[in-house]
Amino acid sequence: MHGELILPQILTYGLFNHVSSTSPMFLLFKITPLLTSIGNMVLLIVILYIYMGSYREVQYRFTRSLVIFSLLFLVQNLFFAVYFIFNIPNNFNRVLVPNLFLWFEFLMLLLLLKVSLE
Repeated sequence: MHGELILPQILTYGLFNHVSSTSPMFLLFKITPLLTSIGNMVLLIVILYIYMGSYREVQYRFTRSLVIFSLLFLVQNLFFAVYFIFNIPNNFNRVLVPNLFLWFEFLMLLLLLKVSLE
């Protein structure tokens, strides 16, 4: 009988709503998108610096496209960080997916930086 009550609660309130919104783990998890977005911006600034150096040496359209790509990605992360400053999630369901996307983006940018440094 107890198991019958849990499934409707999960469907109604989400899987992670049973966690207290004041727990230290949840508070850390709430600011993780902002911190990861700032980390992404730092990586993008380094990548942009590398691409700008390449563009100054050889002014190909491809290197100009890489500079524009980096700038647009940087602006996107800036908007995302500002969004999370003003719209702090109040449960795990609203913060889990953005965290996953930002973490994958961080890993992708690390790989791009590694390739750009070679």
